[in-house]
Amino acid sequence: MTIHRIRRIAVVLLSTLLLTGICVYAAGSLTVIRDGSLIFAKPDNSSAVMDILARGTVLEVLEKGTKWHRVRTSDGGAEGYIRSESVGESLVPGAFKPDSVRVGSPQYLQLQRSLDSAQQKMQRIAGLLDTMETRIAYGATADLLSRAGPAGSRLKAGAGAGGVLSQGSEYDKAVTVFYGAMVEDTDFAAGLSAAWFPGLPAGLGLEFEAGALFPAGVDNAYWGQAGVRCPLQRWERVIPYAAVAAGVIRRKLPVVGGSQVTDTNALLSAGGGMLIRLAGAVAITADVRYLWEFAKIKTRADGRGYLGVTLLR
Repeated sequence: MTIHRIRRIAVVLLSTLLLTGICVYAAGSLTVIRDGSLIFAKPDNSSAVMDILARGTVLEVLEKGTKWHRVRTSDGGAEGYIRSESVGESLVPGAFKPDSVRVGSPQYLQLQRSLDSAQQKMQRIAGLLDTMETRIAYGATADLLSRAGPAGSRLKAGAGAGGVLSQGSEYDKAVTVFYGAMVEDTDFAAGLSAAWFPGLPAGLGLEFEAGALFPAGVDNAYWGQAGVRCPLQRWERVIPYAAVAAGVIRRKLPVVGGSQVTDTNALLSAGGGMLIRLAGAVAITADVRYLWEFAKIKTRADGRGYLGVTLLR
């Protein structure tokens, strides 16, 4: 539905409401201004619903309040409470009777003032619709520009590939290619980290990571782990988080005689990081973890920090 059609419908509805009110005795009355407004048995949203009203319905006011009004429908079919924001003052003067109006009479002048007020309201609504039309057009243009790019420029494949920073600064998927170093052993580390937020309680997300260590003088070690990630705050461009994960690490260790033996151990990590959105679908991630490797002889512990380039969708 185009904005022009919305504007025409709004004008027609307001005109219909005004003309309908002329034929109704409106002393001590209010008019429903929202379709689907409810009359409740008590001034409480959880109480029984007595009636569902259409916009333009005229209600008899039995008792006025700040947040709730006690009302009765004009046909006497329902009586109860309605929220004050669901109704407005009737456009027709309270003592108006169509058959008794004469040109120049007090009732006529009062009706004329009501019509002038309604016309001013319609003009204000038209101005608001024009503003909405401009904003919608601007938003559509910005959306097209954000989607523009060469074919294949968006990452489509891979578990957890892509991601999104939406309203509220949340993201549901993110993939990070990272590079960093171990704190104690000074071995370099690189790998791929993917996070996915499927709507778990407390905003928790699932995290998957695979990477490699490059120790000097020996074969590389490889690890993989899965865990949970919890955003600590959600700002416009910065999201700090805490994380804990478990997995395995596989090393090839030299033994006497020049041969090697493969050593596979359980791995546990805990720490956190910060995702910083740069522009569009690109962000950077800084992550610091403490690692425990449960080897057969003794548990080894080390710290790891890395920086990574993150893609969001």
